[in-house]
Amino acid sequence: MLRSQVLEQQVTIEDKESFEIEGLSKREQEVLELIVQGLNNKQIAKTLFISEHTVKNHITNIFQKLGTNDRAGLMAYYYQRRAKTD
Repeated sequence: MLRSQVLEQQVTIEDKESFEIEGLSKREQEVLELIVQGLNNKQIAKTLFISEHTVKNHITNIFQKLGTNDRAGLMAYYYQRRAKTD
């Protein structure tokens, strides 16, 4: 059952309209999308089949690249950029 939930979540991510933020790696982009969806580090790790430590590293890299220092800042940045592309 857990596997089907994970696969369903991955389909949800992949089905979304593509929106990439320049400067982020593909994996960092995936982590950002999951943060925007409201997932915590543990949930992101399970979804992407990586460790929580790796998730934290990706988030730190995203903070540095986007000039933010918390999830609220990431979400604000994401939605501002998204609004400019619509």
